[in-house]
Amino acid sequence: MAINGKEINGRPQGPTSMSAGEIHRPVVASRWAGARGELLSARGQQAHIDLETRVTRRTLICEAYRRGDRATDVLFDPEFLSLADAPAVMQAILFAALTVGAADSCDLQLYHPHDGTLRIRAQHGFSPAFLTTFGTLTATQPSACVAALTTRRPVLVDDVTRSLIFTGQPTLDLILDAGTRAVASYPLHTGNGNVFGVLSFHYRRAGLQHGHPGPVVLGASQALANRIPRWESPAIQGWTDVPLLTAPPPAGTPGAGPRRMG
Repeated sequence: MAINGKEINGRPQGPTSMSAGEIHRPVVASRWAGARGELLSARGQQAHIDLETRVTRRTLICEAYRRGDRATDVLFDPEFLSLADAPAVMQAILFAALTVGAADSCDLQLYHPHDGTLRIRAQHGFSPAFLTTFGTLTATQPSACVAALTTRRPVLVDDVTRSLIFTGQPTLDLILDAGTRAVASYPLHTGNGNVFGVLSFHYRRAGLQHGHPGPVVLGASQALANRIPRWESPAIQGWTDVPLLTAPPPAGTPGAGPRRMG
């Protein structure tokens, strides 16, 4: 007779008992495999939801473009505005800035009154270094967009190398590195005159004879201001803190090829 793998009554036997660790390991492995499977499944479902959201957003924008003659028409389209979410509206604004406004790059910033900052919430054409510096600005930082916010008036810089806003400031090199020689920043107003954001058009050439930003600014103000009532109290956080959106011009829409003015 033997114990633990020897023999009992002349017959070989395995261990008469297992340690708690030996019993626990397969249980943990099984649970981990199950949790990992659930995680992968959740990620797959979220990826599918994200894809459907992007397709729906793109469809809304393209259908709105078909109903209008110009890229700015979508910003006044009541059907689009009633169905579109924040990123869709922002993408339509950027596309209008790139086409009707003839901008080489552009950014849309929203004002956060609780801390007095101006934050980029949608952009096209900028590097990570530029976005790191200009992504969140205070009222004391030298930039055309901050000047537009504080003065509540458009700030038009026809040559950044000669501008009092940028000359001698560390922001000048970043602006030049981004390929900007001229910039036009416009405050966005609500119906009662409050400024809630800034839309900036950046150009590679000095001078401001570029496109027609006026209709874009008016459309952006109206498209976004209609949502201001939803931003009151904590709701403002859910709207302005959307993920940073980079918006290439949608293919097959007015102005997606050569820039269309008007």
